[in-house]
Amino acid sequence: MKKHAYLIMAHNNFEQLNKLLQLLDYEENDIYVHIDKKSKLDKEHLLEHMKKSNVIFTDRVKVTWGSFSQIQAELVLLKESVKNNYEYYHLISGFDMPLKKQQDIHEFFNKNIGKIFIHFRKDDDYEGIDERIKYYYIATDFRKKKGLEKVIKYAFFKSFLLLQKLFRVNRLKNNTDIIKSGANWFSIPNDLAKYIVENEERIVKKYKRTFCGDEVFLQTLVYNNNEFKDRLYYKGFDDNYISILRKIEWKDKKPYVWKEKDFEYLINLDNFFFARKFNEKLDNKIIDKIYEYLK
Repeated sequence: MKKHAYLIMAHNNFEQLNKLLQLLDYEENDIYVHIDKKSKLDKEHLLEHMKKSNVIFTDRVKVTWGSFSQIQAELVLLKESVKNNYEYYHLISGFDMPLKKQQDIHEFFNKNIGKIFIHFRKDDDYEGIDERIKYYYIATDFRKKKGLEKVIKYAFFKSFLLLQKLFRVNRLKNNTDIIKSGANWFSIPNDLAKYIVENEERIVKKYKRTFCGDEVFLQTLVYNNNEFKDRLYYKGFDDNYISILRKIEWKDKKPYVWKEKDFEYLINLDNFFFARKFNEKLDNKIIDKIYEYLK
């Protein structure tokens, strides 16, 4: 039985994804890949260099930023992978890269078996988080549209939200959970992965037609379960990405894209096993350097 399952959400930059897959190719890993349904995919090209890990391409969801489809894609990955009972499930994106060799990553998780790696934002950021699941959201794909279509969809988005506020719609009126939020990326053990899948119906009911619910559902689920909450690797609840072992920097409210000049800094980080975000179209040299260093 293999120990770790990597769950990858990807939608483009397939040469970059190819290198990522090769760096995860390890005898104790299986890799599950969700490719956005909107994207074209050459599976054979992605598999031609794989030697040790099984690579499973899941059913595909048409993913839209901010919509419930992001949770759907995560559920697809988890439902497919929990069938095989791994010790850990790592959700990453196709824009991520590992910073350490797989032997080192496995050694760390062997020492921390059962710990839960989930990121939480600071408590004082939560007021706006409630609104993400308090109302019903439509036309959430306006960000990807252009011209008149974007204007119309954005108008629907804002108008429907305003109407709900006027009529005091509140999907949380019977909610007893403390709402928490954070990054959607995680490393979780088998019992939590199965718990999420077993609660799929509850998750769908609560988060369908929400906005950016993928940054709320897991944090809320775990925080309100004392057994899981007590097993968090990092209990700071203060927006520290050490909680998920992923190095993420922000610039102008967007994830900073790492450049070649950042190579030495990244590979010398302690206790960070992954980093995001990388983009082969902006700087492919940093990707190649990490690939050569770890391969």
